Amino acid sequence: MTKYSFQGYDGKTMTKVVGKNLKISAKKSYEVANFIRGKQVDVALHDLKLVVEEKLAVPYRRYTWNVSHKRGIGQGKYPRNVSLAVAKLIGSLKANAKEKGMDEKKLTIIHAAVHKGAQIQHNGRNRGVRKNAHFELVAKEIERKKDSKNANAKGEKSQ
Repeated sequence: MTKYSFQGYDGKTMTKVVGKNLKISAKKSYEVANFIRGKQVDVALHDLKLVVEEKLAVPYRRYTWNVSHKRGIGQGKYPRNVSLAVAKLIGSLKANAKEKGMDEKKLTIIHAAVHKGAQIQHNGRNRGVRKNAHFELVAKEIERKKDSKNANAKGEKSQ
């Protein structure tokens, strides 16, 4: 059984998925996790597709050494391999939600965490260490209130 770092999981209103020993960088995965946390599942999937196409950059906040500036966000990159791996996990998350009978359009990612995986050695003359990471996602059905700011602004103007 896989252990999760997320505490307080409710099986009726939430769904979860984990990717173990993914061949992706833990540092880049950390930045992607911060990028998609709090977004709706469909929006996160669309944004990751744009990252793969290099039309939208992922803002880098912690691992910023030698990271160039991107217009509008500051330091950022296009982590293609991580985005592809996380997109597969989000697809699995949507399938889990559908199996539970949850509405996929209301799903919001409430937890995205990355942990370093075990170091795996390459064989050969110049031995190196392969990048390895565990990525976990938890999503919950959250009802989004539309135009709450506009309704408050209209109510204040009329009084």
